[in-house]
Amino acid sequence: MNIGSIKLKNKVIVGPMAGVSDRSFRSLLARYEPGLVYSEMISDKGILYKNQNTLDMCVKDPHEGLVAMQLFGREIKDMIVAARYLNDFSECDIIDINMGCPVSKVVKTNGGASLMKEEDHAAELVYAIKKVITKPLTVKIRKGWDHQSVNAVSMAKKLEAAGADALAIHGRTRSDMYSHHVDLEIIRKVKAALTIPVIGNGDITSVAKAKEMFETTGVDAIMIARGVWGQPWFVKEIIEGLEDRAYIPHEHERFSVFLEHIDAICEDKGEYIGVREMRTHAAMMLKGLPNSAQVKNALVNAQSKLEMIDIMHSYLMKGTSL
Repeated sequence: MNIGSIKLKNKVIVGPMAGVSDRSFRSLLARYEPGLVYSEMISDKGILYKNQNTLDMCVKDPHEGLVAMQLFGREIKDMIVAARYLNDFSECDIIDINMGCPVSKVVKTNGGASLMKEEDHAAELVYAIKKVITKPLTVKIRKGWDHQSVNAVSMAKKLEAAGADALAIHGRTRSDMYSHHVDLEIIRKVKAALTIPVIGNGDITSVAKAKEMFETTGVDAIMIARGVWGQPWFVKEIIEGLEDRAYIPHEHERFSVFLEHIDAICEDKGEYIGVREMRTHAAMMLKGLPNSAQVKNALVNAQSKLEMIDIMHSYLMKGTSL
């Protein structure tokens, strides 16, 4: 599968997750070989005003695979500046525009899913950005703003006409947030209406769900997200499962992944910040494991990288299976 000039090695894509999809997490995912990984959402205003934290988010690590940096914003002139920056100064492979994020703090800025209410403006935004960049341009949308305005098909057509190289669609409206079932039929209709690659997204939590997305909608690729947090090997489980093969994580994979992640995040952000951000990642790794509540509490109070490693080692390496 190609997105513009970029060839993906497979059709399993990891979507953007705020507070999760940073450089260290994306580098960790590279060992499981997803076709493409999205960054966290990057504010156009952060780039415009040269906020250092935002500019740091635009950096791609050499250990990563293909990366799509995802911008959010509404104003065309500001988004052009941000897209040009990613095109000229980031090593990212693809630039994406977020038109699907449902969270209030993004919608209040008239970005994210609020753009589902402005089809023509959204298309103008894509057209303007496409003219000033050389990297492929993709867009992520939703089913619609709410159930009274399901407009994914008409929106998708306009975005394709404006120059989008691929489109990802989440099969819920903004009003649904992450509740209700994903509407596979609307994803199928979007795929049928476009000639560019379409990526199906929403509730792909198993190999069976991945197969259902492909078989029901005919999409060119799938996007997984929340299922990867805490168990990045889920990427490989899906890749292999789509070929009717099984991927069995090795006995100590969870601890191995934890070590790689904490090393990377502390190197990237320093031990003080890295340890504090790693608390949530570690808790997700322990989700559903027996007798893990005490371990999570200990991790919350851990003050150093070595302390966290000791806590995880004493729990995970004493016979707890994946």
